[in-house]
Amino acid sequence: MSDGATAGAVQIVKLPGDLRDGDCLSDLFSAVTGASTRLVLDLSDVTFVSSAGLGALVRLVAYANTLEARVALAAPSPFVANLLQVTHLSRFFEIHAGVEAAAAAIGG
Repeated sequence: MSDGATAGAVQIVKLPGDLRDGDCLSDLFSAVTGASTRLVLDLSDVTFVSSAGLGALVRLVAYANTLEARVALAAPSPFVANLLQVTHLSRFFEIHAGVEAAAAAIGG
């Protein structure tokens, strides 16, 4: 996982090229601490997502939802955008074209 940045109260995390296993996002669960958590996952460099990686994304967002936190996906690569459409998960995730748009949408 790549280093995160903070934009206001929003934490931005740029994910690496491959999300292959179910533990690929395990570090992010500790970043989701409650309703005040605002997390943007920058997917612009993600070139492959396995079923386990996709499951990890779903679990992270579902966990955040239980705490009333906000997690948004930003700038999905063409592979990720297609995967989310084909699996109909684009309805489950909050997806934005760019990091700045995602941060603005969940920041307040």
